[in-house]
Amino acid sequence: MRTRAPLHFDYTASPPTATAVFLPPRWVVNERVAAGAPAHARALPPGTRFDLAVRLLLPEHPANLAVGLFQVVATLQRADGAPIAVASRPAALPYRSLPVRWARRAALGPLLAAGLVGEAAEVEVPLFVSLADARAQPLAQLQVQLVGRAGGGSVPQVAAATAVLRLRLGPLAHALHRWPLSSALLCTGATVAALLAAALAAGLLVASGELLAPPPVVPAGLPSWEAPEGDVSDGEAAEEEEEGEGLGNGAETERETGDARAEVGLRRRVGL
Repeated sequence: MRTRAPLHFDYTASPPTATAVFLPPRWVVNERVAAGAPAHARALPPGTRFDLAVRLLLPEHPANLAVGLFQVVATLQRADGAPIAVASRPAALPYRSLPVRWARRAALGPLLAAGLVGEAAEVEVPLFVSLADARAQPLAQLQVQLVGRAGGGSVPQVAAATAVLRLRLGPLAHALHRWPLSSALLCTGATVAALLAAALAAGLLVASGELLAPPPVVPAGLPSWEAPEGDVSDGEAAEEEEEGEGLGNGAETERETGDARAEVGLRRRVGL
């Protein structure tokens, strides 16, 4: 992930100074930290690692070519201006010999005449590498100064400048940020595949009877004739057999008593 903030050097100051603010817009006014911004205002979550560099667009005119080396001094600051870290790096306009410059001008002549390209070189100066944002010292802004070399060296004329903040993300976060569409399609496909696999596994379990309800349990005291077949014990079967025999004997006794009464009635009628 990369964040850029413009740098506007003030050449009325010595040395020329510019400030880039990385805070959210609610705490920035006219590319400066707002007066009401808290001192603990931060641009990054605590512990986030980042790289910080400055890009300078230097015109290739004789004055800048004569400067040679110069120094870029950068200071990380909190919202209230308190310094966090300082870095100093040398820089110079890339050297091109006279034949190379003339050949480049001849090749880009139409574009140069149309104003589509300019006679300037972009110089990137790395300042901080793999620096972690501290909880007690939150990064809010970057102050950059251009300093001439010792012995009265001059500073270059800068056409444009930018501070570049690069976050050091993990592999997954980097992939999501670098290839958002491909990552979204991959995650969607993985989710659909997982759901289909879960549905298939559930269907196989149901088909094999793993998820079927267990057979019902007969409550205690339930009459034997209401018990499901195959759930009657040996004792209950014996009791049922005895009850059946008793019912059969009672029916036979009643039948014999009825026959005796019919015979007595018949004798009485014959005697009469």
